[in-house]
Amino acid sequence: MSDGTGPRQPGRYDIAEEVVACAALLVVVAAVCWGVLTRYVTAQPAAWAGEVAGMGFAWLIFLGAAAGFKRRLHVSIDLLTNHLPAPLERALALVVQVGILVFATYVTWLGVGFTIGNLDNPSPVLRLPQSIIYLAVTVGFFSIAIRQAARLVCGLREASA
Repeated sequence: MSDGTGPRQPGRYDIAEEVVACAALLVVVAAVCWGVLTRYVTAQPAAWAGEVAGMGFAWLIFLGAAAGFKRRLHVSIDLLTNHLPAPLERALALVVQVGILVFATYVTWLGVGFTIGNLDNPSPVLRLPQSIIYLAVTVGFFSIAIRQAARLVCGLREASA
């Protein structure tokens, strides 16, 4: 797993994550288009289209967030930190990095609980488990947590070297 600091070949998971996010985008667009088409062109609107679009959107958002985190596309506000002395700036950066890891791990843990808790809770139209939606949260934040742990370890190794 890359920490995003140097070139390397992407792993299978790196590629799969983005492929699934792109596939989810296609599913969302197709489901919404089909829903609009059946609502306004035919007399029988597709009741399942909104549900499929919602599930696809969840996967798109959370895997897209993980892919963005992988590429370091997240928002960073450095207005205050740029004016701090270097040792204090490094210490604050470490606190932020640990905070990100703790948050991502906690959300992953919550996602596992929601996923397991909703295995028997079917969706209204398709009767698919609602856990499909919560699994997207779990997978996305697990990916972020793993990447953040790797970045933290690499950063600590570089600081001690």
